[in-house]
Amino acid sequence: MSMAKIIYFSAPNKEGNFDEKYARNNFSEDVSIYRFYVDSSESRATFELCVENRTVINRALNLAGSYLQPVCEGCPMDLSGKDNILNVEKGEAVRYNDVWKVTKKAKILVK
Repeated sequence: MSMAKIIYFSAPNKEGNFDEKYARNNFSEDVSIYRFYVDSSESRATFELCVENRTVINRALNLAGSYLQPVCEGCPMDLSGKDNILNVEKGEAVRYNDVWKVTKKAKILVK
């Protein structure tokens, strides 16, 4: 896949998809959780969490049911004592109209 651009999203919707109208071209610590690597056709992407930012990790862990569980594998139900997230494998998404539908969940490790 040849990458054309990077976009950022916050939480997926309750169906586990990302609405294009909430995409940002730049990382924003207050909003961004996921980084999408969009291919040149702009119809497919791989994605991962922005785990290099401590604020993102804290927000994702505090709201794991909304931010992590719909689109990630490896998020335990009990997060007590957990304070870090590592990307293990990127997820995949396909764009249908203005919605990015996750076709393969990202794999993470919560430590």
